[in-house]
Amino acid sequence: MTKQILKLAIRTIPRMGLVTILFLFLGIYLIFPTARLYADMKQGNTVPCELLASTDSSFDEKTLLDLPGIRSITPILHFNASLSTGKASCLLTVEAVRSSSMTAEQISGSIFPEEGNMPVLVLNTAAVKAFRDEAGRKTDSLDLDGSFVLSADRELPAKVCGVWEDGAAEPMAYMSYTSAHSLLGTSVQHDITLRFTLENAGAEPSVVSKLQELGFAAEVDETRAIQWAAYQERLKSSFLLCIGILISAAVLMWQRWKVEMVQYEMSYQTLELCGISKEGMLILCLLRTFAIVSVFFVITCYIYVTSF
Repeated sequence: MTKQILKLAIRTIPRMGLVTILFLFLGIYLIFPTARLYADMKQGNTVPCELLASTDSSFDEKTLLDLPGIRSITPILHFNASLSTGKASCLLTVEAVRSSSMTAEQISGSIFPEEGNMPVLVLNTAAVKAFRDEAGRKTDSLDLDGSFVLSADRELPAKVCGVWEDGAAEPMAYMSYTSAHSLLGTSVQHDITLRFTLENAGAEPSVVSKLQELGFAAEVDETRAIQWAAYQERLKSSFLLCIGILISAAVLMWQRWKVEMVQYEMSYQTLELCGISKEGMLILCLLRTFAIVSVFFVITCYIYVTSF
């Protein structure tokens, strides 16, 4: 009997109606791009992004780390300085950061230590090439192991520990934020920038709002915010469209089933006389729905697999 019901289920698929079958296919087809958008959204929730903020006052790093959406904080000091040896000098920008945030490609030497009683610098290649003697001529060779003097409001003996390629065209020197804060005191604290690593782009508006309340100068990246909002809207629209079409398909199937029970009443009466109960007819309806859904699912899988 089960075998007969299965055969009848397949043979009566056309009775579902072309519109119902079309809606069912569209609903199943839209499941895939919706699921892909959702997966990309979830992945985006794990991809951190960066936010820059500045302040001219003191701040509690632990308090900032407790704000929702913030993964880590890298304080940065920027100041202009002159780095000189006995024969040559160079005007450059010093960026004081934590060594863990240095991602440039190391050419020679090593990274600076976190603490010390003198500035220990990493120069970029542009800074090495920018040294000039008193006559303004380019230095043929620079003794990186020699003695240096860093002038930023006051002169301090300095050491160069390495050369990095950061891709910048302007002369840059990098040193420890802790050392810069300790050695240079308040003379450069007016130019403190904090690089926040956020959980994801969606956390940016709320984090910026909280930072502004705490007196930080921070702005939402409008382009990134628009892209994130558009992504969320696409997911919402795709989900609602998919659900709407599947619900419509279900309603159409129910209506077609009621019409079918009237239109093919004689056939179903004959089936009842053959021993197929009303429950069996309901199973027939469910089986043919499952059969056509399975076929559409396989077809849709094939379309998406071959298109990527």
